[in-house]
Amino acid sequence: MTGTRRWGGRGAVLGLGALWWWAVLRLVVVPGAGVLEATVVAGGGG
Repeated sequence: MTGTRRWGGRGAVLGLGALWWWAVLRLVVVPGAGVLEATVVAGGGG
C-alpha cells in the first residue's frame, strides 16, 4: 500500500509539472494565449 501511495504522489507532481510546462509553452508560442495559461504559470513552478 505504501508503494501505491508514493507513486500516486509522484504522479500528481509529474502531472502538475507537465501542466505548468504546457502553459509556459503556450504563452511563448501562441500569440493569443490567455488568462488561463498565465494563471497556471503564475500559480506554480515546473
